[in-house]
Amino acid sequence: MTATGEGTTGARAPAPQPRAGAGADSGLFPAPSPPPAAGDEDGTGDGAARLADGAPAGELTPREREILDFERRWWRSPGAKEQAIHDAFGLSATRYYQVLRGLLDRPAALAHDPVLVGRLRRLRGRRGRGTAVPVTRER
Repeated sequence: MTATGEGTTGARAPAPQPRAGAGADSGLFPAPSPPPAAGDEDGTGDGAARLADGAPAGELTPREREILDFERRWWRSPGAKEQAIHDAFGLSATRYYQVLRGLLDRPAALAHDPVLVGRLRRLRGRRGRGTAVPVTRER
């Protein structure tokens, strides 16, 4: 019995019906596409999983390679790098570093530039453990 005193029969309530003019025929809601066949996760028919931009899932996209190549550069000041990030990728510095951190866990990134990815993984590990060199303020 439920709190209202009604028994549960296991039957579901009928789904709400769309309002007039808001159905699939109106163009407001596209018809659902059929699920891809087994082994064809991206629907291209070649059996290879692909990312949203068309690159194979196990490889880096051109933009991801550009991000790694960009990160290899050295910057004299953080402000100059943040401006260059915005100019080159149209991203905020925060979003850029989120994308970069995600790249560090990908085997394809390690294969692309093992020295850079290894260095950035070590830096990330130090920061995560709190063993980075502390910044001291002059008083």
